Amino acid sequence: MSRTSADRSVAVIIPTYNHAHFLAAAIDSVLAQTVPADEIIVVDDGSHDNPQEVTSRYANVRLIRQENRGLAGARNTGLGASKARFIMFLDADDRLLPEAIARNLDLLTSDEEAGIAYGGYWNVDAASGEKTPARFRAAPRRAFGAFLRFNQIGMHATVMYRRDALESVGCFREGLPACEDHDVYLRIAQRFPIVCRPDMLAEYWRHDESMSRNSALMLGTVLHVLGTYRAEARKAGLMRDYRAGIANWKHFYCWKWAEAAQARPGDPDIALQGRAIMRMAPAHFVYRRLAELARKWFA
Repeated sequence: MSRTSADRSVAVIIPTYNHAHFLAAAIDSVLAQTVPADEIIVVDDGSHDNPQEVTSRYANVRLIRQENRGLAGARNTGLGASKARFIMFLDADDRLLPEAIARNLDLLTSDEEAGIAYGGYWNVDAASGEKTPARFRAAPRRAFGAFLRFNQIGMHATVMYRRDALESVGCFREGLPACEDHDVYLRIAQRFPIVCRPDMLAEYWRHDESMSRNSALMLGTVLHVLGTYRAEARKAGLMRDYRAGIANWKHFYCWKWAEAAQARPGDPDIALQGRAIMRMAPAHFVYRRLAELARKWFA
C-alpha cells in the first residue's frame, strides 16, 4: 500500500486478554465511526475465554491469536499485521466515540510533521454507567518535557499514530507490565511534534479488572520508565521536568491508593499495595490523610 500524503488509510487494533465479554461493544464502536476504519484487527493475546466467538459475527474484522506476550506485544503484533498509514489502538474494554477517527485524521493529515494526534475522553463507571469528563491536558507541539512531567494523554484510545513515526522509534517496548503507552509517547515526543484538541474521542470504562487500579504496579512501572529517560532529559536540559515527573507520579499514586483504601477497607491486596508504595514514595506518603490511613492499615 502506498503511503503518500494522499493516503488516509486507518487501522484500528484491538488487543484482548480475557475480555471477550467487552469485545463486541469495542468493535461496534469502531464500526460506528463517521469515517470508517480500513482495517479492524483483534489480537487475542493468549486469552482463556473465546474472542473468536465474538469476532466471527463480523465479516470485516480480522482475528490474530498468539501466546500471551502482554499488551505491548499484542499491539506490536497488530501493527505488524496492518498496512494502514495511520494507526489507533483500542483496548477491548473501552470504546471509541463516532468522530474519533475523523477528528484525529484531520489533525494528522493537516500537519505532515506530527507523529501523534490525540483528544479528550470520558471516564465511565462500568457498574453504574456514570460518565465524567477526564481533565484534558494539552501538550505543546514539542512535548518531551511535558511528557516527562506527566502523561498528558491519559487514555491510549484517543491517540492516532502516524505509522512511520511509531515504527521509527521501535514500536512498543515489550516486557513492561504497564505504562508502555507513556514510554512510546516519550520516544515519539523527542523526535516528532504532537498535535491535539479537546474533542471527546473515547470512553474509558473503569471496572475491577482494570490494570490501572493497582497503584503500586503503576507507580513502580512509571518510575522505571522515567528512569530510562534520565540521560536524555539531562542532555536536553530538562532535569527540572524529570524531577517534577518523579514527584508528580508519587503524589498521584499515593492519593490513588488512599482513595482505594477508603473504598475497600480491610482488603488485603490494598494493604500490600500500600506497603509497596510506602517503600517507593516515603516522603509523599506522609501527607496528613495518607498518614492517617497508613496508621490504620499497618498498626
